[in-house]
Amino acid sequence: MQDNTRKALGANNATVNGIPKNIEDVLPKGFVPQTPLPDTPSVTLFEESLRARLEAFSLDAQAALEHSIQTDLATLQEQLELQQIQLRYLLNEIHLLHWLQEMKR
Repeated sequence: MQDNTRKALGANNATVNGIPKNIEDVLPKGFVPQTPLPDTPSVTLFEESLRARLEAFSLDAQAALEHSIQTDLATLQEQLELQQIQLRYLLNEIHLLHWLQEMKR
């Protein structure tokens, strides 16, 4: 997709202060990376980050439960509403990950 964008817009390989515009200009010709380059999206990395955020969400929920015993109802309601928004975001990202994995196959 990035190559199609370059073709459509016309590549600008000019350097700025002697620094190449992209990492491909620094690599030797024919170089094949073993892992995705930093500017290349990675479904695996996205999955790892999602798992880390799910774990953090779970730990936050446990902390909120323990904290709820000591807080008033208004504060508890606010915390739960924030967690509900976080959960909606996580669910959306799970759907996106599933879609990306299907597209990759």
